[in-house]
Amino acid sequence: MAMQTLYVANIPQETDETTLQDIFSKYGEIEQIEFGINERFDVPYAIITMNSEKAATKSLHNLNGYQLDGNYLSISYPNIDEDAVERGLSKKQRKTAEDVVKTLGEKYRKPVRRIHTMILLCGHSFVLQLVKEAQEIDAGEGMMTKDGSRRRSLGGVFFTIANERMSPPVYQIVHPRGGKLHGYEKEDDKAFYHLIVNPHEDLE
Repeated sequence: MAMQTLYVANIPQETDETTLQDIFSKYGEIEQIEFGINERFDVPYAIITMNSEKAATKSLHNLNGYQLDGNYLSISYPNIDEDAVERGLSKKQRKTAEDVVKTLGEKYRKPVRRIHTMILLCGHSFVLQLVKEAQEIDAGEGMMTKDGSRRRSLGGVFFTIANERMSPPVYQIVHPRGGKLHGYEKEDDKAFYHLIVNPHEDLE
């Protein structure tokens, strides 16, 4: 996959190419900017191709959470990085996963797996910014469930905003597939779930 291409979500409706050019060009030369609509959630997004993977990585790490007209930008990748899937979580990513799971208070296998996969495919800066935004919402007026019957948990807020910020291919794996990557086998679940939730215990 061309890792110099980024998926930029949560952009204001009126965002134009010049605005994004000014923001992203600080981290490298931009080759192309395209706009689209995520039809599932009816929200706009931009695909930005930088001139190098290094420039894209800098943009992703520095601009996740950049505030544009009141919106926090969410930046990840438009497609599935099969090399990342093959490698699995790095030590730093695993530590991020452990911290996010604890912060959100998640204890069940499916949400833990979703967090794992989101960090693997979208990057830790993408996930950590969403956690920060979810905490801000939760500390304020909160977010109600779709039927308005109750206030969402912190984890519920996190996953709700995350769903419409991921690219459609990544969303399909994280949400409908419950974070199950290509080639997923049930025994994979036990290994990463255990390492994240009980990192200092040995597998039986």
